[in-house]
Amino acid sequence: MSSRADEVQAINSELHREIERRAEVEAQLVEAREQAEKANASKTQFLALASHDILQPINSAKLFLSATEDMAMSAELKTTLGKLGQSLQAGETLIATLLEIARLDQGALTPKLSAQNLSELLSGLVDEFTSGAEQKELTLKLYCPREYWVIADPVYLHRIVRNLLSNALKYTHRGGVLIAVRKRGEKLLLQVWDTGEGISEANQEKIFHDFYRAHEGQEAGLGLGLAVVARLSKLLNTPLNLRSQLRRGSCFSLTLARAEKPQSVTIKPDNDQHSIAQLTALCLDDDAQNLDAMQTLLSRWQIKTLLAQSFDDAVKHLNQSLPDVLLVDYQLGEQRTGLDFIEYARKNTDKAIPAVLITAERDESIINAAKAARVNYL
Repeated sequence: MSSRADEVQAINSELHREIERRAEVEAQLVEAREQAEKANASKTQFLALASHDILQPINSAKLFLSATEDMAMSAELKTTLGKLGQSLQAGETLIATLLEIARLDQGALTPKLSAQNLSELLSGLVDEFTSGAEQKELTLKLYCPREYWVIADPVYLHRIVRNLLSNALKYTHRGGVLIAVRKRGEKLLLQVWDTGEGISEANQEKIFHDFYRAHEGQEAGLGLGLAVVARLSKLLNTPLNLRSQLRRGSCFSLTLARAEKPQSVTIKPDNDQHSIAQLTALCLDDDAQNLDAMQTLLSRWQIKTLLAQSFDDAVKHLNQSLPDVLLVDYQLGEQRTGLDFIEYARKNTDKAIPAVLITAERDESIINAAKAARVNYL
């Protein structure tokens, strides 16, 4: 009996030690997961903050480049500057995409849902990509038998379809691409078909991962387009599906909620046009290089510039003379924004001074705030 009791006690002791070991391992795993989540959040936050600062010098370079457009130069130099502009645009697009992914991962983007004319959106995209399709000798067709309206965020829906269409044309070398809209009960099925290289079953989930490319070839890109599509479709609650066969092509499908066409509002056109020459522009930006670039560009259009690197400097200019237009950066680096200054200027001059918000920020909340304040966004 004693031997049996000792054996049971030994087993119990071993079980207790095993439970303690497993609890310790579980605690270590929880700690490791928390550290990984913190590291990922830190990386995402850093990217979101750093991307804006990286975009600022690119914006300055683009402004300086714009100032050369009307200058007399050789055809060779003009071609070189054109390629430089394309490179700057590619760099800006890449950084903006990384910034968008960072914001999506942070949950910092909120869709603004409203009734959208899907037929009009798709027609515009087809017009945009027709030239590129013709250069590759591909057909690009739209099948949308009537005017359809859907509930969606216009910016995000446009980005989703644009990325899908761009991707389809990129990896299609013969045949063509078809965008089709079909009714599915109270929903609409939006499909982007292509006769391209197709995607193997093993890669059909991976292609939505960051920096993953199913086809390594001559096509430019870093594999971020579909990663953005996946995140945005999830944000909009629009199911995204893929069907594909190697060497046969692919079909990406989106399921969208239908909407009634809103009542039209007639807007009276503004026929009051003025020459921009001899206008006075108050330029406010906390980056001296951006101010220099704006002055260089505007002077070629014979626009007088008042330069201010801070909110207070801009107020001093405002007190001395009334500008014809305000060109203002959003981030002023002093707990105040460009929209704050525009509001101040209009209130204290009792004039609805035309204003443009110039910023590398692409946050929808900023764009909507600018629209609400009747400020143009650039």
